[in-house]
Amino acid sequence: MQAISLNIEASTFSAVSLFSAKKDILYYLNGVMVETCEKGAYLVATNGHVLCVHQIDDIPRPDCQIIISNATAEQIAKKKKGTLTIHLGDKFGKYSGELRKIEIVDPSGSSMLTNEQEGIFPDWRRVAKHETNLENHTFYDPDYVAMIDKAGKIIKGSKETTFIMPGQESGCGFAVLDYDGKTCVWVMPMRTENVEASKVLPSITI
Repeated sequence: MQAISLNIEASTFSAVSLFSAKKDILYYLNGVMVETCEKGAYLVATNGHVLCVHQIDDIPRPDCQIIISNATAEQIAKKKKGTLTIHLGDKFGKYSGELRKIEIVDPSGSSMLTNEQEGIFPDWRRVAKHETNLENHTFYDPDYVAMIDKAGKIIKGSKETTFIMPGQESGCGFAVLDYDGKTCVWVMPMRTENVEASKVLPSITI
């Protein structure tokens, strides 16, 4: 049986790899997973709190799930332009205890041969469900969300998390940055027409 070959934009790989876990005790999360099946090919990464899925294409292929380790993914992610080609070994299926080979060819033509990350990736499809009804959703600018989290860590410490409670009638999100409720933040929602104008909704076939 021949190896599976996939083409993916280097910038897309770099973006998805940001969501992989780093030194997690659940070692199989410490990498970027490539999966092929009858519905196509996918690139998936998660740190257990946020999940990113990219559908590479919709070409039917044999079932295969293989994890590219963070050490390898970090090297690949440095290539932010052009197309990567990923060749998966000819032993398909999920991890079975015997490490399979992965060959990655970067946009310059340089080739990297590496072993897969051991472990079986979790069932990402249980999480990756999307809705197309935007009527009752509130949208916040991610730059402002990051700003709130940064401010909370300055006050409470780097290991603390600041929670943003979704807006009610006003739509404003609300967050408390300290333990006494004396430092608070309200974040305005993004204008709904701006979101609707983009007309970009999930189109991934799962």
